[in-house]
Amino acid sequence: MKLAICALLLTAVVSIGFAFPTGAPNFICGLMIPLHGAHPQEGNGNFTVSVNSTGVLEQNQTYTVKLAGSAPFLGFLIRLSTSNESTSAAEGAGHWKNTTLPDNVRVDCSDDSGVTHRNPSAKSSVVVQWTATVTKCVYFHYTVVKSFETFYTNQVTQAYCLSSYV
Repeated sequence: MKLAICALLLTAVVSIGFAFPTGAPNFICGLMIPLHGAHPQEGNGNFTVSVNSTGVLEQNQTYTVKLAGSAPFLGFLIRLSTSNESTSAAEGAGHWKNTTLPDNVRVDCSDDSGVTHRNPSAKSSVVVQWTATVTKCVYFHYTVVKSFETFYTNQVTQAYCLSSYV
């Protein structure tokens, strides 16, 4: 009987999920999935990441990266990758400019390849600065949390490639 009660309590705790109000922890970077105990929504929820580039990058140039949508959102994770299919880190692909990060954003992931929210307040957009040191192409993978139960995971931008690689 005690074993059944323990199993029931453990199931209840696990199914509730976890919230990370100060941003995604490092171990989420490879997953790009919030541990909220719910399933991701289909599509991108009208949230997009845009870069002030036509897709061609210049080495050591700083670019504006903007996450925005048609509705406010509470959380996000944007991560650089050299693959459009994998969220593996884009080592050496660039760096986020800490000096220009808004108060509600922090650098994330063990290799600093991502940025995430610092607090769960509603945001209509997030604008950050990124300096390209990529040797070929980079993709921006992103997850947006609209509410605890509503989130869109592992969306990906077009390729942004170094001008000498295009």
